[in-house]
Amino acid sequence: DLARHLEEHQTTIAGAITPYFDESNLYELSHAQKRLWVLSQFEMGSTAYNSTSAFELKGGLINEVVEVAFNALIARHESLRTTFIVDTDEQPKQQIKAAAALGFKVDFVDLGQSDNALEEAKAVASEDATRPFDLENGPLVRATLIQIAQDVNILILSIHHIVSDGWSITVLFNDFIKIYNELLDGNPVDELKSLEIQYKDYARWQNELLSSDA
Repeated sequence: DLARHLEEHQTTIAGAITPYFDESNLYELSHAQKRLWVLSQFEMGSTAYNSTSAFELKGGLINEVVEVAFNALIARHESLRTTFIVDTDEQPKQQIKAAAALGFKVDFVDLGQSDNALEEAKAVASEDATRPFDLENGPLVRATLIQIAQDVNILILSIHHIVSDGWSITVLFNDFIKIYNELLDGNPVDELKSLEIQYKDYARWQNELLSSDA
């Protein structure tokens, strides 16, 4: 009964999350982002919140299509194009960059002829997981595709926790597979349904709600 009551009244209490645009292209941080930004300022903070996942992909992959699919993924999700700067009031803000300005590249590693491909792939993943991100300049996501056999690849996806969480990783991976398959079928990726809201919209909604009477 309590869950049903909350569900029925949440939109009237909190209001719906709506898209938000600021000409300055500087947006508030959510409370979780503020905490992570502060922690990142301490020594070793730049690597403590790296989130790295590995996915095994079976079947032949076309590297050029993988690159295009990832750039389409980054264009789709503003969080993957977000960097963090300090404004003139000495407050951290998130800034959304254009996909083309981010300089994102997929790293391709060919271990198909190696006798110890899996162990070498693990070493690559370990190095990537401990490599720091630059919160101010980005990108805050890295993708490495490692070929360990003719039709077996391992995708290493590293993202800073300030722009993602464990649940988000699965969403991003599924989106990548969908975009890749659409490209293989010759379908333009701009026909994918656009996202109604982005994380910056949630951050603004959260801050307004927490500062209101509600």
